[in-house]
Amino acid sequence: MQSLYFDAAATTPLAPEAADAMDALRDTWGNSASQHHLGRESRAVVERSLTRIAEVLGVSPHQLTPTHGGTHGNQQVLQVAARRWGWAHLYASTVEHSSVVDLLLPENRFDPMTFAGTRPEARLLALMQVNNETGAIYDIAALRRSFPDAVLLSDWVQAVHRVPHSWLAEVDIATFSAHKFGGPKGMGVLYTAVPEAWPELTAQHHTVDHVRLAGMAAALLRDPKAEHLQRLTLHLQQLLQASVPGLIIHRHGIAQASGILSVSVPGVRGAQIMRLLDTEEALCVSTGAACTRNIFAPSRVLQAITSDTQHHYPVRLSLHTGLTLEDTEHLAAAFASIVGQLRAQVR
Repeated sequence: MQSLYFDAAATTPLAPEAADAMDALRDTWGNSASQHHLGRESRAVVERSLTRIAEVLGVSPHQLTPTHGGTHGNQQVLQVAARRWGWAHLYASTVEHSSVVDLLLPENRFDPMTFAGTRPEARLLALMQVNNETGAIYDIAALRRSFPDAVLLSDWVQAVHRVPHSWLAEVDIATFSAHKFGGPKGMGVLYTAVPEAWPELTAQHHTVDHVRLAGMAAALLRDPKAEHLQRLTLHLQQLLQASVPGLIIHRHGIAQASGILSVSVPGVRGAQIMRLLDTEEALCVSTGAACTRNIFAPSRVLQAITSDTQHHYPVRLSLHTGLTLEDTEHLAAAFASIVGQLRAQVR
């Protein structure tokens, strides 16, 4: 039985370009903070990698600071902002990643489309660019127009190569994670539009893993094959709609990024489908965010979007460019078959 991977929103396969870039540095092992020649060699790798990442994102290298990933970046920003203004002045949309919402006060939430719930005293607003569960693309520019004086923090972990990188101009701070686009786990960068305004964030207080950073740069530089990913996504969506009666695709009237499909089947829990796809078909999918501990619990993101409980137990199908149209056909056929089995059991 061939294993196929449809959980790229959790982590993508490591790109060969990233693996090669890291392997080439096996003898460059000095600490980039050290002042001797081995340290300088590693520091040169850091500087070269940040320059390459900045070129792809359309920003300046000095606006980028290495982190350990999206969660690390988000939490670092929120801790610094809380020390400046207090937790009561920090707000997040209802669909943010747990690394954001779990830190903030429960009442400090706003609607990601209407911004209802945001108060005048808000000093920092967090709105992700692309949602990690549904693929929804949110309007950061509209948030900027509505709240021109607030600091905007945007989680860009799922946004790389999915939206124009020029949209970064709308935010003050953005977080990135390498393993969402073919790079290694445990590496990311933090973008600050005005680094001088955030010395607590841009100062390096940890050892930078120059090897992983080089892998991140190599993954970002490769061809994203955006058209192929778009074809895969549309093909899978059409197949599922044709073969699974009553299928709900979580669009909710908003633009969607390629590569992420969140679907629900009325009367069937997403966790049941996920388990059987894994154990019977060797197909890897998820019910939502990878950090979700209880796969049988309703999706917090979908609960925030709609009160219809039929939507709350989804399956997330997230694609990567190593897949083929035939792979999506295999998934759609297996998905439809398993849904048929589960529906038959409850009749």
